[in-house]
Amino acid sequence: MRDPDTVLVVDDAAIVRRVVCRALEVDRYPSLSAATGEEAIAAIEREEIGVVLLDLQLPDLHGSEVLRRVKAIRPDIEVIILTGHASVSTAVQAVESDAFAYLRKPAVPAQIVAIVQRALEKRRLALENMRLTEELRNANEELEAKVAERTAELAEAYDDLKKLDRMKDAFIDVSSHELRTPLSVIETVLTIVESRADAGDRSLAQATRLAGRATERLKALATRISGFSRIDADEDRLVLTQTTPLDLAESAAGDVAAFIESRGQTLRIEAPKDLPSVHVDSGKIRDVLLNLLMNAIRFTPDGGEIDLSVRRSRMESLVFRVTDTGIGIADEDRAHIFDEFFTSLETLRHSSGDSEFGTRGIGLGLAIVKKFVEMHGGEVGLESRRLKGSSFWFTLPLRKHENHVPPS
Repeated sequence: MRDPDTVLVVDDAAIVRRVVCRALEVDRYPSLSAATGEEAIAAIEREEIGVVLLDLQLPDLHGSEVLRRVKAIRPDIEVIILTGHASVSTAVQAVESDAFAYLRKPAVPAQIVAIVQRALEKRRLALENMRLTEELRNANEELEAKVAERTAELAEAYDDLKKLDRMKDAFIDVSSHELRTPLSVIETVLTIVESRADAGDRSLAQATRLAGRATERLKALATRISGFSRIDADEDRLVLTQTTPLDLAESAAGDVAAFIESRGQTLRIEAPKDLPSVHVDSGKIRDVLLNLLMNAIRFTPDGGEIDLSVRRSRMESLVFRVTDTGIGIADEDRAHIFDEFFTSLETLRHSSGDSEFGTRGIGLGLAIVKKFVEMHGGEVGLESRRLKGSSFWFTLPLRKHENHVPPS
């Protein structure tokens, strides 16, 4: 393959061809020569040519015609006009025809070599630019193909997620419905038992009332679970009432008293009476406290201690905190602990209705805690040390909320 920097000297005068070719070879530029326009065109079609030194007056074709055909065949070749019949009009015509330069005979060999050198450098830069442009175009096409492929994969994955989400909602709705049916039967039986209980048997009446309260809570929880994925400002608004932190804490403590007693645990409440009252949805905050207390009960060994405290922060909010002496939370679980359906224990140990040590529900409790607290404009958080215990906290701003409806 011929050197791409080869120079083709086109002139009908043999002496001119020899002198120019010799000057080029002295400076290590390979050269070819042609005496006519057709010979030049033939050489360009079969050889690798970088620059053409072209005389305008040729025996068969005018130099301008040769220039036009050269550019049509190989646009990358640089053409230098070299003629003894110079005029302003021919110079202008040469430039307009995309010639690199225009020289008058007799030209000094050193001048010719210098112009050839510049022409070859321009060509190298142009070819490099073309190469880079082609690589960039190919890279863009490859990137577009990959983006299109990845977009299609993401779209398919998104459709799969939507299907799973619909399946989840359907499962929750069916499960909640199935929960409410036996709960209604239990509620009816408890009502009958309570109405027939001997007036003197206070323990039986108290037990039936406690079972009734638990049944009501389970029914409410089933309803909330069925609409859990649709909780937002428009669909689940707050029903605010004024209450005290102590009332909230004592009410929640009363609901878990039987579990605390069965596990031999101790529950301490620290809620100063001088704390300001708050406007909250008491049912939702009670659920928040119950979820946190039941978690503490489940993951604290028998005979352990649980503290429920309330204090006022400097940020005009109340801070509720449930602290236990249980098994703590693994570091890798903390980032997901408030996610829906997150649970790190094996499914064989799941048991939402039990307070047995180490059991866990379906992973909605802490997700509900987070949603209900955030609906009040508060925040949730935790601190935990493995095998040392955990402390869950949430805040309630000391102000009324905009997303509420008056209690009926």
